[in-house]
Amino acid sequence: MNKGDLVINTSGEEWTSPGVVIKGPYGAVEKVESSWDGRALLTVETKVVDVLLGTKIYFKIPIEKLKVLR
Repeated sequence: MNKGDLVINTSGEEWTSPGVVIKGPYGAVEKVESSWDGRALLTVETKVVDVLLGTKIYFKIPIEKLKVLR
């Protein structure tokens, strides 16, 4: 997945139309609550991209939630 690729969101969240990768992939740190107690705050590093969809930019979308259209 590179800058300029046409992608679609496979997780079914936020949008269903194709968008264009405008930045990335790059690493980003996400904060996640633990499921066992809910009080522990964990950090996870993942590869993300920024996607342009129409006139709106979606920042830090994990690449595992996207599919490149060929």
